[in-house]
Amino acid sequence: MANLLFHAVCTTGLVALMFGAAGAAALESPAVTRSSVSDLNLPRGFLECVADRAIIDDYQIRHHRVEAAPRSTPRTPVSARASAERFIRVVHSQPGPRMIEHCSPLPDRFVPLAGYRGPILEPTGNLWPARARRGEADQATIAATERVARRLAHDGLLRTLAHVIAILGPDRFTKSEAATLDALRSVGLPTDLLSCYSTTNPGPAGVVALIVRRLDDGVPLESIQQELGTLPFRFRPSLRSFQVATESGEDELGTMRVQVGGGYRDGVVTGGSIDVITQLVNAFPAVDFLISVPSEHQKPFHAMAAHSWRLRRTNHVTLVSEPLMVTAWAQDNGKAGWIAAGTVRRLATLVPRYACIGEAPSQFSKGESFLMDGLVGAGHEVVQSPLLFQGGNLLAVRDPKTGERLLLIGEAELYRNTALGLTRAQVLEVFKAEFGVDRCVTMPALSFHLDYDVCLRAHDGGLIAFVNDTPAAARSMVGLGLNALAKGGVLDTNAAQAARAALASGRDFEMVGLLRKVIPAWAPAATGYPSSLSPLFATSQFDSPTDNVQCFLLAMDLMESTLAAAGESATGAELEHALYLHALRRMTVARQAQIDVLRRQGWKVVAVPSTGDLYRGINYLNGIHHRQGYILPAFGGFFARLDGEAIAAFRQAIGPEPKITSILTAESQRQHGGVHCTTAAYPRL
Repeated sequence: MANLLFHAVCTTGLVALMFGAAGAAALESPAVTRSSVSDLNLPRGFLECVADRAIIDDYQIRHHRVEAAPRSTPRTPVSARASAERFIRVVHSQPGPRMIEHCSPLPDRFVPLAGYRGPILEPTGNLWPARARRGEADQATIAATERVARRLAHDGLLRTLAHVIAILGPDRFTKSEAATLDALRSVGLPTDLLSCYSTTNPGPAGVVALIVRRLDDGVPLESIQQELGTLPFRFRPSLRSFQVATESGEDELGTMRVQVGGGYRDGVVTGGSIDVITQLVNAFPAVDFLISVPSEHQKPFHAMAAHSWRLRRTNHVTLVSEPLMVTAWAQDNGKAGWIAAGTVRRLATLVPRYACIGEAPSQFSKGESFLMDGLVGAGHEVVQSPLLFQGGNLLAVRDPKTGERLLLIGEAELYRNTALGLTRAQVLEVFKAEFGVDRCVTMPALSFHLDYDVCLRAHDGGLIAFVNDTPAAARSMVGLGLNALAKGGVLDTNAAQAARAALASGRDFEMVGLLRKVIPAWAPAATGYPSSLSPLFATSQFDSPTDNVQCFLLAMDLMESTLAAAGESATGAELEHALYLHALRRMTVARQAQIDVLRRQGWKVVAVPSTGDLYRGINYLNGIHHRQGYILPAFGGFFARLDGEAIAAFRQAIGPEPKITSILTAESQRQHGGVHCTTAAYPRL
């Protein structure tokens, strides 16, 4: 079945299935060549994992459709006794004219040249070309650009550099260092990484000069490349005093950085971006909040905060008004930490070479990159790294047994940087130095980001790794759905009793069979499952009943995926369903691979009833551990009982003292986010 699955993915178009029409279009650079997934040199196992997620999402979107039903009721902010204007500071981001000139013509999201570096923090510095200069390139430049796009991830930085210099001609690199670097950046090479390779001449121009001399001496290209392979690699951190903040509960919360990205629909949507921020502000009055908000929404958001939040201190909240739209996911465009200067520490954020979304390839996200200048304007320290990363796929912890500071790295982050021409060993070396940790632990891919698969807490002299118990979550979700269907008369008394008995005794095959006999009676037509089902899946005005039906349908599929595999002879709709169930099974295998890595570290593994990052999953690991407790992403409403089961699992592991703060995040989870995705948490210094 594994070969059948991969063959089906490839023959139907891997790119289209993984990314959809918009994602496939994003692969086509407005440069001289079209990029492809094969250019990224990704291992088959990783591609299969990405394809599995695409298959699962695509199947659920098409087969779990539900007729339109009333949405959840928006929240009406409750007015505070008096305006808290004096507790809110407003900072307006003011990009310079060169930045505006560079930024304006760029789309909101696209795949840039491989070596592109977002020109943040450099109002008068170098502006790296994001795309090839169309209509301006000669044939040699076109050939060099194609070489970088096709071979950088395969051949590595130095071998590709040698090819580029040979293609362009050594004479182009006898002028100033600035001209040399501009020429290399224009074809997509990450020139900032060249200084990691030691030659007799320091800096990136030293490697270039070495290649030019050898070419001028008539040395064959292959011999030059062999010589380049002997150069020592030594990475110098962007700022040696930066230390990433650990996320295993050692520190007291001091500051939360968040972004206003949606969450308003004729009112504040429960569990959406604005509501999650509101809950956090009210739940943690001693914490400072640094909030990036699009300028067009700044005034109404400011008014709402001033009149409905329980603010208590001067500069309790800093609003940074941004000229571009931003997403809700502050975790991904930078990692929280601090800068040490003697005995004084200052909060800081380490940011990637450019903020990005997706994983194969990485798409530049304009608003997420350039909001960093606004944070600097608000007095927040920002350090830009030559690495490319998404913060939700990195987790920093401290092991109490060894005292080691560790960085867990989702494997997608390795491949983002091997695509820059580094080796796997070099990428790990750079991450270790850049984040100020003692060791890196690579985690196999499962969910889009690691923070949906695991969270860790220091407890009782060791580390506890909390992981998803998807079967337990599915059983609970199905049980709640059975009760709703029985109460609404969709299941008659006998069928409901038989299904409950089968579920309770672990006779999943029998239970699934019973429901599959009933489901065709309300199977999707052109408009989807009937809207008459939706009210059965709501217990609160803040529920989204249509989405709850889809959660139940997912849970049914998760249970079915644990049963006997479908045969290879399936065809048509049966084959599609079989491939979908197989993709769900493969996630179970990937989850076990992650657990094996965690156990090899000597950490205790605790399973929590929770699902990974699925189209309509319910996740409780995307939270924040701090010294006083855990901030749990709750779902509420119809699935409140599952919230309670997850809390009980945490309680059993960490005891009664740490406080568990539930933050309603259902709408955020429907957008593939939670508390950890929404928030970059900084320690109190």
